[in-house]
Amino acid sequence: GTGKSRARKSSTDDSLTESVNTAWLVEAGKTFFKNGNVETGVPGCTGCHRDDGAGDKAYPRLAGQSQEYISRQLADFKAGARANDNYGLMRAVVARMTDQEIKSVAAYLAATGQ
Repeated sequence: GTGKSRARKSSTDDSLTESVNTAWLVEAGKTFFKNGNVETGVPGCTGCHRDDGAGDKAYPRLAGQSQEYISRQLADFKAGARANDNYGLMRAVVARMTDQEIKSVAAYLAATGQ
């Protein structure tokens, strides 16, 4: 052997890493929700779903929905499996979103309900 002992990662280390990753994901999602992605032509979500994600009569509430639910709905719009959006608006928007953008905005929206 090399004489070096490898420190075993503690569950505390894993929890801290997960917390930091989650905080980063939520913050990235907040930025995306508010601003979209100018480079890919994706508008921010606030134009329809309001600044707080509460929605209104025409657009559904997103704030507080589970991360899994939001991710699935966006994936379904992207794949064309969900098509109940007026004028194909959500399908057109989500078609230009990356998987990471979907994941982050879903994390942010889930965190808004906590």
